[in-house]
Amino acid sequence: MKHRIQKIVEETLRELYPDLEGVSSFIAVDYPTQERFGDYTTNVAMRLASVLKKNPREIAQALAKRLQGSLSPIPECRRFLRVRKERQ
Repeated sequence: MKHRIQKIVEETLRELYPDLEGVSSFIAVDYPTQERFGDYTTNVAMRLASVLKKNPREIAQALAKRLQGSLSPIPECRRFLRVRKERQ
């Protein structure tokens, strides 16, 4: 699942920022320390902030908005993108 999330985030970043090179090197999907933060998390927005010269919250929110339907991002986005597993 982590690999799937990484690939979807990578594809979405390529759509949002087509001139960004080496997108995959910025993405690391981890497990959050607390359950309330979702099932998976990535700090890709913080890692890209200095490269894109944008606020990490703005990057995380743009990603979350685009990921609706592909993944289940937690709407509360600050600097981290948090994702819940799809419940069956």
